[in-house]
Amino acid sequence: MGNSAASTLSGKGDRQESRYHLQVTVMKGTPTLGVGAQPFPLTFTEGDAKAFNHKFISILEELGSDVIRKGVDLTSYDHNYLIRLRNTGKAAYNTFLHSSTRQYFQKKEEAEQQRGGLSLTFQTPIELSFFWEMLYAGKPEIEPEQFWGFRYPIGRTYWGEFDLSDRVQLQSGILSAIHHKLKYSLQEVEQVGIHLQNACQRLRLKLSLQLLEQIISAESLCQDSFIDTLLELFNDPDFSYGIIHFACHCWQSQNEPGGESVATLWVGTSSGLFRYRPTVGLWDGAWNFASGELERLSIQALALDPITNRLWIGTSMGLFSEHTWQKHREVDVQALAFDPEGALWLGTATGLEHWVSPGEGKWFVGEPTELFTTGNSGLAANVVTALCTNKLQDEFLLWVGSSAGVSCYPYKAEMF
Repeated sequence: MGNSAASTLSGKGDRQESRYHLQVTVMKGTPTLGVGAQPFPLTFTEGDAKAFNHKFISILEELGSDVIRKGVDLTSYDHNYLIRLRNTGKAAYNTFLHSSTRQYFQKKEEAEQQRGGLSLTFQTPIELSFFWEMLYAGKPEIEPEQFWGFRYPIGRTYWGEFDLSDRVQLQSGILSAIHHKLKYSLQEVEQVGIHLQNACQRLRLKLSLQLLEQIISAESLCQDSFIDTLLELFNDPDFSYGIIHFACHCWQSQNEPGGESVATLWVGTSSGLFRYRPTVGLWDGAWNFASGELERLSIQALALDPITNRLWIGTSMGLFSEHTWQKHREVDVQALAFDPEGALWLGTATGLEHWVSPGEGKWFVGEPTELFTTGNSGLAANVVTALCTNKLQDEFLLWVGSSAGVSCYPYKAEMF
């Protein structure tokens, strides 16, 4: 067996404690795919692997060209990259794995759910190797329309030897360019370090694992020019790292029950939206996390949804949310407030809007449940500049501030 081209996200000992590990082996010279001790039909050829790999790379190259020309915010222009990647991954998944193999994986995952699910390591001849990543696309319960295959960590090893042209030149080592607040990132960096240390001991090499923040200051990464700073680093002729480690599968866990909480202070100013994360000790602005129209707007109101813990932002140009950082409603929002049940109150230049909570995991769409003005209510003025809610016994109180004074509106959730 040759060198490992990649490994699963946990070491063997960790895997046994968290996920059930399966070795998947393409047997040399036989039409058999071994999953642990179970044999299954092998349904793909060397030509299949090359064709899907080429198609997958072609889509990513087109995407890369678009990003260079149009920017990193894919929501700012029309494209079908996600659909094409999904269709390619789905076709590859159904080609590479026989239906009986897929059913076996599903049953194993269900049986091992309490242990954290599965992790897979594929062992193949180099000529039958393909990009298993094209089959791995997140959690179906969160984004079912984007999911087509695995939802567990994947690794691979190869039978046989590599051509010299296929070998990775490690040079001085590995640069890890991941954010330490992404879920599992610290554990992953530790495992990368362990694998690198083992390789150094076995092959008598002197290599290092460096973190991006050890080379570029955290403050520099929060500036407008942080992309230029990264490109300058990676294109430096003296760049000495043979592998750059990214953790694209990781996700920020601040809203996951039981996940790692990231305290964030949101500040809305006339110069835009800013946030401060004390656990990281960093300030950054909307240009760093919400590129698009919101990046340039003066902020008039902020509020957190108590159901989703997502930030909502009011501007003179409309209502935005942290969910997509895109505009939800074209209205001059001057005040925002949520009640404890998740209902949204919107103070605008033309009245007071009330939106009943759509429920956990859903978003405010369509038209408001109620629109209050001086003509149909006791509102002191149509231009609402401040809002506050509280609860008194079984009744909610909404306090409304305007240029004409303060109004108080008592209501019960079931009224709407």
